[in-house]
Amino acid sequence: MPLTDTEHRALLDWIDLSARLRKNVHAAKQTELLEQLRGLAAEHKANAERIAALEATRTAESERATALETDVAARGATIERMESRLASGEGLTSRDLVALQGDIETAKTARETVEEDQLTSLGTVEEQDAEIRDLRQEGAAIAARGKDLQAERKARAEELAAEAAELEAERAGTAEKLPTDIRQRLSAKETAGQIGAAVLAHGTCGACGDELSGVARDALSGSEPGTVVECDSCETLLVTPLG
Repeated sequence: MPLTDTEHRALLDWIDLSARLRKNVHAAKQTELLEQLRGLAAEHKANAERIAALEATRTAESERATALETDVAARGATIERMESRLASGEGLTSRDLVALQGDIETAKTARETVEEDQLTSLGTVEEQDAEIRDLRQEGAAIAARGKDLQAERKARAEELAAEAAELEAERAGTAEKLPTDIRQRLSAKETAGQIGAAVLAHGTCGACGDELSGVARDALSGSEPGTVVECDSCETLLVTPLG
């Protein structure tokens, strides 16, 4: 199936444009960027889960601190009553006074222990608040990065779509220079998701990489430049490069 010089050049141009279109389709998937977005989504989810866990722990610790504060206040009120009774001494024997003084000291020691526990609990709450603030800032940074990547993805998609439209238009114009039967053959192959035509280099199919059979080689031997043959393996139309 020989082609004229113009048709030969047109088919080679069609092959080149088709390769660029396939590259465009692959680029349009934006695989690497999507992986980055998935990674950020996973980070954001993990961050949110960590915040939720910390908030639950912080709430429990805050409630504990409040309960300890109530306990300290109650112990303080009890101590005040005992000290008032000690100060008045009304109805108390010397032994009662000594015992009451001992009770007051014991109550104060117990209150100090609870106060220390309360301070520790409040300190824990403050640390948790700080960690939650840091995590929220980290989450905001992750979200901002995700927003930037989404914008980048959209811009890139628009760029690639415009490029694809230009390539498609140029390829369609190139196809008009080809014989009708070849044009229909290429269209059918492309519709089926296959490579329509490829360059034959050193006896190897540019589509599947298999070597041409002896029969096909004989068909090309001594044939005119621009002769088209079919790959025995993938049935792609093959044409030799110019020159």
